[in-house]
Amino acid sequence: VFEAVGPGSFHVEDWGIFGLDQSPEAAAGLFSVMSGQALTPEDITSGAYLDAVKPISADRWVTKDTVPSVLCYGAHDKMQPFAASKPLVAALEKNGVDYRYFVAKHSGHGLQNDNKVYMEYLDAVVEYLDKYMKE
Repeated sequence: VFEAVGPGSFHVEDWGIFGLDQSPEAAAGLFSVMSGQALTPEDITSGAYLDAVKPISADRWVTKDTVPSVLCYGAHDKMQPFAASKPLVAALEKNGVDYRYFVAKHSGHGLQNDNKVYMEYLDAVVEYLDKYMKE
């Protein structure tokens, strides 16, 4: 897997930049749109929403058999909160998956202010393709 700024997790606490950790109504609204499931504020407060967002929560699908992964996230991302990448990285680590995780420390969703980091990410993608996609 290689991806940049994709949603890594859907835990309300990771989406605090939008206030979802403080507003079950807001969390239900956004997570309903993202998941295609009709969620209520009660689903958020009870934790029932976690089953509904599992299909779109990358962190919840990681196992010891997950393919090697190269990820890049912007530390100042206002669309896909940087904090939502951390559970995905933790799951990869916990399961012993070969991965590389790049943080664009000065960038948002477009990874626009860290050209060197972005080039390192792209080089790692090529490295992993060469390593794991042999003919």
